[in-house]
Amino acid sequence: MKWLAALALLACWPASAQMWPSPGPGHAKYTEQAPGGGTDYSLALDGNENGAMTTAATLGIGAAWSVSVWVRPTNLASAMYALNLQGATTASRIQISVIGTSAFAPLRVYVQDTGATLKKDYRYSDTAASWFTLDTWTHLVVTFDGSTLITYFNGTAHASNDKQGDDTIATSTETRKIFIGSDANPANRWIGNIGPIAIWSTVLGTDEVAVLYNAGKFGFNVASNSGSYTSSSTAVHWFNLCNVRTTITTALQDSIGSLDPAGAQTGLVVGENCVEVAP
Repeated sequence: MKWLAALALLACWPASAQMWPSPGPGHAKYTEQAPGGGTDYSLALDGNENGAMTTAATLGIGAAWSVSVWVRPTNLASAMYALNLQGATTASRIQISVIGTSAFAPLRVYVQDTGATLKKDYRYSDTAASWFTLDTWTHLVVTFDGSTLITYFNGTAHASNDKQGDDTIATSTETRKIFIGSDANPANRWIGNIGPIAIWSTVLGTDEVAVLYNAGKFGFNVASNSGSYTSSSTAVHWFNLCNVRTTITTALQDSIGSLDPAGAQTGLVVGENCVEVAP
C-alpha cells in the first residue's frame, strides 16, 4: 500500500540519540496495545546495524545506581550487547550483554571501577535456554549500591554462578555515552528487539523491581510513584526507543537536562527498525 511505503521513509530515532548507519532488512510487525489504548513500538536490530548512542554526559549516576532494560533476542548464537554505558575510557563502565552459546554463561553483567582496572564480571547460568527464549521478552534490572551488585531476571534476583571478577569497586559520575544494541567499537551487535530503558541514581528495592516487571514492557511510568515503587525522584533517564511511527522528539526523558545528539539522525526507518511490539 502507498501509505505503508511512505511510512517506511520516516525516521524514528529520538532527537536525543543518533543512529550509526547501515540499516538492515525489514522486520515482521506485531501488535501490543499500550496502556490506555494505542500501539507501542520497539527497536528491532538484525545484527547489521551498528547500534545507537547518545552523546557523552555524566548521566546523573555515581556510586549507586540501577539500570533496567527489556530485551527480546531472536538469535543466541553469539555475543550481543543490549546496553553499554561507557566514556572515552572504560572507567565506570556498565555493560549488560548476552554471551549466547559460547563457553561462558548466556548473561553477562560487567562493571569497571573508576580506575578502569578492577571489575565485577558476573555470568549467569550455564545454558542460554535457561535464561533466554528466542522471540520472548525478558526484563533485566541491575543494581549497585557501591558494594553489592544484584541482577534481576523477570522480577527475581539471581546470584551469579560464575564470577570471573568480583573486586571491590567504586563507580563515579564519569562522562559516558549510552550505547544501545552494540558495544562502543561498534561490535557485538544485538539481534532482536530492545524495549524501554530506565536509569536511576539509587538502588531499586526488590519490591520496586517486581512492580516494574509485573507492569509489563510499556505498562509503567517510572517518573511516577505507584504502590511499592517509590523511586520516581531518582529516575534520571527513561525512554522508549521507538514508540510511534513518526520521528520521536521526546523519547528520551530525564530530570537533569536533555542529551543532545552529536549529529544528524540517520539509518533507522519505520518498518525496518521500528516495529510494533511483539507479544
